[in-house]
Amino acid sequence: MFCGYIITADAIPVYFVWIYYLSAAHYCFSAMMVTLFAGADLGCDSDASSTDCPFGPDGTGDDVLEAYEIQFDTYMPNMMLIWVMIGVTILWGYALLYSRLKVVHA
Repeated sequence: MFCGYIITADAIPVYFVWIYYLSAAHYCFSAMMVTLFAGADLGCDSDASSTDCPFGPDGTGDDVLEAYEIQFDTYMPNMMLIWVMIGVTILWGYALLYSRLKVVHA
């Protein structure tokens, strides 16, 4: 819910914004959206209905990114943050296991 898929960052209540920035899903979702939609051509036939073609006959992937309030230039920082979060989680897990191991063998 706080990754920007259901509710965009501007619509999240002020007291929950911290969850948006701490959520690993936010960074993964943003990187995935940039990978899939940056520069993509989403144009439809001129006779398509508005429900079949929500961004119009000249729609692009950049329109999708704009609708979700995702910037293209945040891709690399998001990828770096994802790797940092993975590394911190692994280190935290090793520290937890090591502390449990010391308690068992003491």
